[in-house]
Amino acid sequence: MELCDNLEKTKQKISHDLQVKESQVNYQAGQLTTSKKQIERLEQELKRYKSEVERSQQTLITGDLLFSSTPQKNFAAPLTPNQNHNGNFSICV
Repeated sequence: MELCDNLEKTKQKISHDLQVKESQVNYQAGQLTTSKKQIERLEQELKRYKSEVERSQQTLITGDLLFSSTPQKNFAAPLTPNQNHNGNFSICV
């Protein structure tokens, strides 16, 4: 009779341990699913940012080409001394 009691206790312990392990597996599976969704979202966000960078670079390149093909005029004024009302000289541009 004692042997049956020990077997029953062992069976109950093993059954409990199995339930605990199944619960842990289910929790970790949920975490894994959440992590996969987050990775997927971040990958999409990264693609979007890369696309924005490429568009910005293309815009800059196009702007540089337009700017370099436009004749530039240099309106640099010579430095000339200017006397203020105190008799001091300052440089005007």
